[in-house]
Amino acid sequence: MIENPEVHSFVYDEASSKVGEVMDIMGARVALRPPRGGCEWWAEMKSLRPPKKPELLKAKLAQVNHNSIIGFP
Repeated sequence: MIENPEVHSFVYDEASSKVGEVMDIMGARVALRPPRGGCEWWAEMKSLRPPKKPELLKAKLAQVNHNSIIGFP
């Protein structure tokens, strides 16, 4: 479990089995966005954990690829 995730950090949501970028924190709930962009979802803080190294690398690569397609540095 992660107690205080930082905005724009990556976390793994065990409830949805997905890695997400922290966009907002409201109490015990966290707004997450897929690394490639898209619709945010809300996750309970208790279902979050730090991503494992392969999960984190995959998420960062997806984000870089997405940004290169849309022309964002």
